Amino acid sequence: MTLVAYDLKTGKQVPLGSKIVDFRGDEATLVSLDRVNEMRYGGYRSGKVTADWGDHIRSVYDGVFDLEVRDAEWEADR
Repeated sequence: MTLVAYDLKTGKQVPLGSKIVDFRGDEATLVSLDRVNEMRYGGYRSGKVTADWGDHIRSVYDGVFDLEVRDAEWEADR
């Protein structure tokens, strides 16, 4: 499985290391993609990402940053 993050507002891919902004307006760096957003594929779990805010690093749901973590291999087969 190859995970890829997409910005829900622009539809563009967001690579690791990108600056992203959370729902509070705080800027962070995208560190890793931890879990695919299963709801896109009929599942029940949100995607997860790890972000670095500078003073702390945490794993949070992809929706915190208006992102959606997708499985690139599954998307290519659609």
